[in-house]
Amino acid sequence: MKRWMIFFGMILVISCTVKEESENPNPDIPKSLLSQEQLDFIEAYHYITYNLSPTSFGSSANERWEDSIRIYIHGSTFYPYNGDFQGRIDEFNQLMTNGSGVILVNSLVEANVQLFYGNREDLESIWPDMFNLTTSSQKGYATYTTNSKSEITSGRIWVKYSELGLFTHEFGHVLGLGHADSGLCGETIEASMSMMCSNAPNNFYELDKNIIKALYTPRIPVGKTFEAVRPVLEEMLLDGTIQP
Repeated sequence: MKRWMIFFGMILVISCTVKEESENPNPDIPKSLLSQEQLDFIEAYHYITYNLSPTSFGSSANERWEDSIRIYIHGSTFYPYNGDFQGRIDEFNQLMTNGSGVILVNSLVEANVQLFYGNREDLESIWPDMFNLTTSSQKGYATYTTNSKSEITSGRIWVKYSELGLFTHEFGHVLGLGHADSGLCGETIEASMSMMCSNAPNNFYELDKNIIKALYTPRIPVGKTFEAVRPVLEEMLLDGTIQP
């Protein structure tokens, strides 16, 4: 049975918690071989990809797309023809090497992800459930569904503005990412270091790119616990596949 994973969309107040330290479960790779920057990346990957933020649901397994992501855009006709928007899609595609990837489609029948660009008031006629879950202060929201294998199979995104950072943040949720923790999120956009901070900075940071690259690598199967994933992350860091 499909289950809905509902994220709190863009909020004005950041509500993240301090991450916890974890032990290295792989005795074949001594912790001393990893730099502090690499260890910090592993902690950020764990927090974001397993949705450990208090505003999220927490997951015991990594979740991602195995099929292509086919986006249909409702609302303004300007948004899909924005060159920066297509450029951001291309960036995602370069990072997703597990055989999935992102394309834009021209009809709802072809789509497995819907993107609505417009005011919240207009959202009510399309997705009344999402309208009821949002408030007037919010700028975006995203939901997705998974199957029994932890594969993401569909998603919906609402963005109020054509800000590239806002789309990137909400699309990150549909890719399987939760909010970043408070150590990465400053009080201002300029002080934040992840696209998954609640204030949705416009930058697509190297941290985010590396997390998506690791989540969507064929070296790590979908539906695995963090304990099973961590040794592969360590190998990817040590062989230079991931360079934080």
